Amino acid sequence: MNTELLKQLGIDPTQVEIKEKSRDDFPDYWDRVIDNAQSHIYKTFCGDFNMEECHWKIPYEVVESVFKEYEIEASWRTVNRQLGNCNYSRKLIRMNFGHPSMNKDQARKTLLHEYVHAITYKHFSRNQKHNFNFKFYLNLLVPLKGVQGV
Repeated sequence: MNTELLKQLGIDPTQVEIKEKSRDDFPDYWDRVIDNAQSHIYKTFCGDFNMEECHWKIPYEVVESVFKEYEIEASWRTVNRQLGNCNYSRKLIRMNFGHPSMNKDQARKTLLHEYVHAITYKHFSRNQKHNFNFKFYLNLLVPLKGVQGV
């Protein structure tokens, strides 16, 4: 931990909790969340695992390669700022299980969100941030509250 940097930023080092990264740090529900999220993405973007042609114009190979290439890392930061993030260059999705609102349902939504970042980045060959492409694909997976799917 860089205590000098924390001091410059006005952060008390006691506010930052650091744990060693380990597969054991994931909550007990985590494997079910990953399986559910990946199945949901395949079904929605690729039409029930149809390898011939994807329904929402995301080729099966793109989705499959993201699932194979991206590592998922657990973080237990006690900050309230981020539930997760996607690092394209390191092919890493980080999930913040230390966030106060993180539970099984929130973990699933956050994982879907981060997977959509990775999939749209690979499909469009550039960062989509939270633009209309990203929102379109995310809303296919996690519809807005009060909006019924067609």
